[in-house]
Amino acid sequence: MFKLYGPRPNAIFRPAPDAPAQLFQQRLLADADLRPVPAPGAPAAAATSPSPGAPTESSPPAPSPKSAESAESDKSVVQTKAKLPPALADLPARYLRAHGYDGAPDEAKVRAVNQVLAQLETPAHYYLIRLDGRTRLSLLPLGEILETLPGTDPVGALRRFVPMALARRALETETKQVRQALTRRADEATTGAAHARQRLHALAHEAGYRHAADLIMAHLHEIPAGATEVELLDYYTNQPRLIKLKTGEKPQRTAENLYRKAKNQQIEERQLSQRIERRETEAFGALERLEELDTQPALAELRAFRTWRKQHGLEPAAAAGKGPTELPFKVFEDRGFTILVGRNAANNDLLTQKYAHKDDYWLHAKDVSGSHVVVRHRAGQPVPAPVLEHAAQLAAWYSRRQNDSLCPVTVTPKKFVRKPKGAGRGRLSWSASRCCW
Repeated sequence: MFKLYGPRPNAIFRPAPDAPAQLFQQRLLADADLRPVPAPGAPAAAATSPSPGAPTESSPPAPSPKSAESAESDKSVVQTKAKLPPALADLPARYLRAHGYDGAPDEAKVRAVNQVLAQLETPAHYYLIRLDGRTRLSLLPLGEILETLPGTDPVGALRRFVPMALARRALETETKQVRQALTRRADEATTGAAHARQRLHALAHEAGYRHAADLIMAHLHEIPAGATEVELLDYYTNQPRLIKLKTGEKPQRTAENLYRKAKNQQIEERQLSQRIERRETEAFGALERLEELDTQPALAELRAFRTWRKQHGLEPAAAAGKGPTELPFKVFEDRGFTILVGRNAANNDLLTQKYAHKDDYWLHAKDVSGSHVVVRHRAGQPVPAPVLEHAAQLAAWYSRRQNDSLCPVTVTPKKFVRKPKGAGRGRLSWSASRCCW
């Protein structure tokens, strides 16, 4: 059996009428309960009998006209109950649910669906609505109705809707982005303040470094030399307290280190208090901006919203790193080796001084100005002669000897290339080289 039903078609397979159903679209589990209903007036399955019309044990007696009429009526009722409503989009479905479709009896559901279908087929009005932060054109009154248009002019409704939708799309998108950023900022600030408050509470309720240093200095005469730990009477709690000492360090030195740590602890407590105040201020400010976004009618206009966003520093940061960064020089490939060619004098310096490795080959047209050419080395692979010839051709082409019939090119490892002190852009010197033509 094939179900050709809106956007959810399916095929239901049964090897026998009472066998379990196998679904082609297995996610549509409700289709397993669908069964074909024979059309009215369809002939029943033929039964084997000696002669047509002769009743036998295997064929029931012919039904009376009255019983046939009752069967047709029952069959019509079954077919009506089995008929499903067409697939509805989100707005009709939400409209039905808003009018109590889910809890209504079956007869009321059928009437509600038929009314919605009739309203969709012959709409009395077109509605420009705002629903879930989006401006939409609807055939049903749903959400916040911005404008009601006559149902006899669909082209006019579209002409009115399209400019409004395009104008409001930027506002809705930017408002959503700002709302998400403010919500995230408020959550992060609240979480940061809570963590700082927990740390401050822990520092305030634990025995501090100054307390231990005071005990060491008060009982200095009782601490034996070379002790690694000592148990002293805590005059704050009147209980013994175990204090660890470093081997080979005098108790006075230990107390000095503890006093220094106590000073740092006071600085940490002051910084935590400032952090709590700052993060709470950030959270409160973000919540205030969210409240303004919901309560100020002027922010429903794009120009006013962008002014407000700029005033409060909520403009989106420019996305960095989108797309690959173009190298500042020309790139060629030959037999798996990369050849880099500079574009100008400053570019040549950048290529030779920053990008080239000491084991790369460096080439330049001899005695004339031109581009620096670098052949990138590959570990364990010598540069083939054809690659060097290709690089020499590039060095000659991107030089003042471009139109000469013969151009000498200097070839040397980059480690022999130096930039003399005070030399201009693109001017270098080399200590060892060879020439190729």
